[in-house]
Amino acid sequence: MPKLLVRHPESGDMTFTLSGERITIGRHSDNDIRIAHDTVSKHHAEIICRGGRYLIRDLGSTNRSFIGGVAFTEADLEAACRLLIGTVECDFLPDEVEVGAKEIGTLRKMIGVLRRQNDELISKVSEQKNQIAILGSVKMFSRDAESDIGQLRQQVKELTLDRDTLLTENRALIGELHELRTAAGLGAEVQVARIAAGGGSGFANARFSPPLTDTAIRPAPLAVLPAPKLDSPFQEIADLTGKLRATASSLSLRPADKGAFDEFVSLLKDTYRIAAILGPHPVATIVSGLDTLLDGAARLAPPLAHDTLQTAIQALVFLSRLLTHDMLPRAGKLPPATVIAVDDDPALLAVITASLEITNLRAIGCADARTALDTLQDNHCDVIFLDIGLPDMNGLDMCAAIRGLPKHDRTPIVFLTGDDTAQNRERSTLKGASDFIGKPFTMAEFTLKAHIWALKNRLDVA
Repeated sequence: MPKLLVRHPESGDMTFTLSGERITIGRHSDNDIRIAHDTVSKHHAEIICRGGRYLIRDLGSTNRSFIGGVAFTEADLEAACRLLIGTVECDFLPDEVEVGAKEIGTLRKMIGVLRRQNDELISKVSEQKNQIAILGSVKMFSRDAESDIGQLRQQVKELTLDRDTLLTENRALIGELHELRTAAGLGAEVQVARIAAGGGSGFANARFSPPLTDTAIRPAPLAVLPAPKLDSPFQEIADLTGKLRATASSLSLRPADKGAFDEFVSLLKDTYRIAAILGPHPVATIVSGLDTLLDGAARLAPPLAHDTLQTAIQALVFLSRLLTHDMLPRAGKLPPATVIAVDDDPALLAVITASLEITNLRAIGCADARTALDTLQDNHCDVIFLDIGLPDMNGLDMCAAIRGLPKHDRTPIVFLTGDDTAQNRERSTLKGASDFIGKPFTMAEFTLKAHIWALKNRLDVA
């Protein structure tokens, strides 16, 4: 007979045998399973037995019911699973049965459910990215532009809440996939369908120094090195990254090649679809940033803008380095990075810091060089964005001053300027800059570079 294990945070574990056709769950004493907790409604849910099969139904509770972090109205209980009744954890424990055709069918059904949930999650992420793109549409603020900062901050708050909800659902989905793959190992007949088709047995592994000239990008030929397989889905992403780099290289040499352009967009969508199950892992962050950068590219005709292609290649080369056995374990354990942005335009600075916060980075905004230097003197940060035209000090001189601070002699510095000339790029390099973004820029490009340079710094990637 199946059982329900209630893990009450105050009363401890309680086990209930699920006998009868209808078992009610709730806070009130007239329920078959009483859970005395503030987050549980008086009549919260019910478990129905029909012909040996069990399903659970939420009865319009205030705090809802969840399986694997996903809210439900009605759900089948065909395998062991973790439930949330309000915020109280419960484990459904089915009868022990022999592995056979029934279990294979159950696993395949679970795969279908997980795929649908993943598609819904990808759709929600896409909606959120559209909202972020709207926020980033204010990328061309001039000094005379008026901005309702209060309204902007409210947008940030709402988008952050949406992001947190998605991350919670995504983490639950990862757990279900892990359990599913473990269960699939019970017999050779149990096959878990892959999220996307895999590629070859190797992947590119190279270091990258971003070009700081106006010449066309011509990455070095890709060297496919023999390497042990990574755990799926990281191996799938590594294989696709190698193909993306090769296609991007073709586009840099033949910008108007529509075939290469269409292939690049298609490969990137496949990569994003796989990365969506990884939750807040840095690999997923970089792939998502790339997808946002090129969002809508399928509706455009080649060639891609030079700066967009340059940033995409930079991200792909770094992604290849990140997808290695020595980097992945370290990258997955990093806390959110801290980014300092220095710009004397208050409206642009507000948008910059808001965009960084939305993408799970700690942001510090400074409106002048002196404030920034005082902040850097006392605080650690992972990457610095610096406007060249500051009112109290030339940005190039400030860059040299930052390099004189012991805490930041190697911290990546990325220049922001409307004077995007080869001369300025050369001067910024001589002063110790790591990269360069010309104004106007999109928030997608800005936040992607922030994540790349912050990760490079913390993982000590040259």
